[in-house]
Amino acid sequence: MLLWVNVHGGFVVGFVLLGIYLARAASECFRSHSEQREHSAARLRSLGQIAVASFLASLVNPFGYRLHVHVYQYLSNRWLMNHIDEFRSPDFHGIAQQCFVLILLIAIVALAIGKKPSLAQVLVLLFAAYSGLYASRSLPVSSLLITLGVAPLLTPTIATNGRKTTVVSSLNHFLACWRSFGSRMGSLELSLRGHLWPLVAVIAGLFVCAHQGIMGSHRSMNAHFDEIRFPVQAGEEIVRQNIREPILAPDLWGGYLIYRLYPQTKVFVDDRHDFYGEDFLKDYLKAIQVAPDWDIFLNEKRVNWALVPEGSSLAHMLEQTRSWAVSYRDGTAVLFRRTTPL
Repeated sequence: MLLWVNVHGGFVVGFVLLGIYLARAASECFRSHSEQREHSAARLRSLGQIAVASFLASLVNPFGYRLHVHVYQYLSNRWLMNHIDEFRSPDFHGIAQQCFVLILLIAIVALAIGKKPSLAQVLVLLFAAYSGLYASRSLPVSSLLITLGVAPLLTPTIATNGRKTTVVSSLNHFLACWRSFGSRMGSLELSLRGHLWPLVAVIAGLFVCAHQGIMGSHRSMNAHFDEIRFPVQAGEEIVRQNIREPILAPDLWGGYLIYRLYPQTKVFVDDRHDFYGEDFLKDYLKAIQVAPDWDIFLNEKRVNWALVPEGSSLAHMLEQTRSWAVSYRDGTAVLFRRTTPL
């Protein structure tokens, strides 16, 4: 928790999971018989101590308790949650989203045919399913939680059915292979064999990255940004023209432009939306979406350079506006400059 709270706002998920397991321990403590109550109470005390220690560790950050207040205010702002793409429900036409649906279907099957889940497993699965369906940014963590919750339910059922002679032969063969693979992986982990190779791979990867992808005389890694998704060529043009004034660009591009241009050239906005506030973002979206009075934001912020996606509404509007002219264009982005001084 001490590390988590200082690198990512998702530390809140840790407290949700602690709350789920505390609820399960409290339920067991009140429902258990007298001979088991002592063990349940000890587990509840242990989890309670962990929760208190984790909360105190979460206060060890540059902002103290104000970080928690900021995260709460950010996540409880309905306008931001409804207008920021990563907090909106996922579009299930994408591959990643369809994989999440597949994981959900597997979870449903596991709950139907697997062993009876505990209260904590049910609560974790419900939380993971809800958070994944509610916000796109939750899909990776939700997928991990569902996988960790479903595997203990499904594995014993597969092992049991794999030994039944009534099972279809092809399915029986598949289950036998599955069982054999699990057995081999278990023995590998318990005997600590083969663990050196991942460490060697990590060290080799760090070495290659430290030498800019070159190993000896051969380039073995060529990491780059997708020129279709990001304004790579436009960024090079901005450097070539030595533009020093701040540039207005979509928040999705802000992070890349900061990475490529800072500190010579800055941007008006990036995707760290909580830094800007609701009022600023409302005006920004009005300009990007070419809503009524869209140019007020550009004038008030004294925007003289704008980098917008090719074919976007704002690109068409600026191209038809006399006070703006195209400075550069490619298949991804269009760079505009203001020709009439404010």
